[in-house]
Amino acid sequence: MTSVMESVFFFPIILPMAIVAIVWGMLLNTDMGVINGLLTTVGLGKVPWLTDPRFSLMTVIILDVWKGVGFFFIIYLVALRNVPKDLYEAAEIDGAGKSKKFFFHYPASNFSNHSLPNHSGGDRFSAGV
Repeated sequence: MTSVMESVFFFPIILPMAIVAIVWGMLLNTDMGVINGLLTTVGLGKVPWLTDPRFSLMTVIILDVWKGVGFFFIIYLVALRNVPKDLYEAAEIDGAGKSKKFFFHYPASNFSNHSLPNHSGGDRFSAGV
């Protein structure tokens, strides 16, 4: 199941924008679109997603966010998979719940000496000069 969800989130990055526009154009078509078909089946009216200025800007923003979220999802997923298991064990011993383990122990594990700024007062390249 997780690989299916990963594919769903990463899929927009693989597809060219022209293909994404065509598919979403067909899904959001006012007369024959799948989404309006579902809305009509439920008893709601058709929504002019792409032709009405009230909806078109928000629709384009949502689709753009959908297109870009996959990249950040994959980066975040790789970072989560690289958290050492002993950090989770230490958090469990300390009595941390799931949310505390996620929000407090995860960010600390991704910092190393290489990612922190040098606050020694001088430039790191001129230290030996």
